[in-house]
Amino acid sequence: MTFWIRAVDGKTVTDVWDTQPPAGQDGWREAIEVKPALIPHKQHHGAHHFDLTKTPAQIIWPVIDYTPEEIASIKAQVLKQENKVIHDQLDAIDSKKMRAMTDAFLTGDKSRLHDLEAQAVALRAKIKTKL
Repeated sequence: MTFWIRAVDGKTVTDVWDTQPPAGQDGWREAIEVKPALIPHKQHHGAHHFDLTKTPAQIIWPVIDYTPEEIASIKAQVLKQENKVIHDQLDAIDSKKMRAMTDAFLTGDKSRLHDLEAQAVALRAKIKTKL
């Protein structure tokens, strides 16, 4: 994606636009973003800076490694989110079980109840204690 930047005295960037500014305004020049790929859950981009010596100018995003403590915290958050999804699915199954039990009692057909139990067992096997 191309950006447009305006720099005061060619040193301090005052504006960054993602659309070309109107003609006749001085100080604007083209810029590109330099944003290296990250290793998920292990790195993040730091605060950007500008390299005005290049043409087009560059908006540079440095890569910063997370500390071991930050990585552990991120993993714990991911684990919690994944397990919440599973527990929500288990809650949905539980809400269907009462109807399935009633149907099984009235009709003698326990297949829906067995299907729900099988789904619940499969979901419980996916619950994680660590990544």
